Amino acid sequence: MLPISIIYLITFYILLPDTVKIISTSTLNIWDFDELNTLFVFIELGILGLTIYAIMKTYQLFEKLKKL
Repeated sequence: MLPISIIYLITFYILLPDTVKIISTSTLNIWDFDELNTLFVFIELGILGLTIYAIMKTYQLFEKLKKL
């Protein structure tokens, strides 16, 4: 689980500056929005969720191994 957590964390960190740039320059417009930028931001949020989940599972695994 540790390598998976590291891969998710690195991917999130690499894409974070572009996501911040998209969020800071975009305006909220329901009728005329850029689908690609919106999809990119949602993918980044998904990677953040997977990172948190993988880190939690890695921590649980280390706790279980420590008890053995």
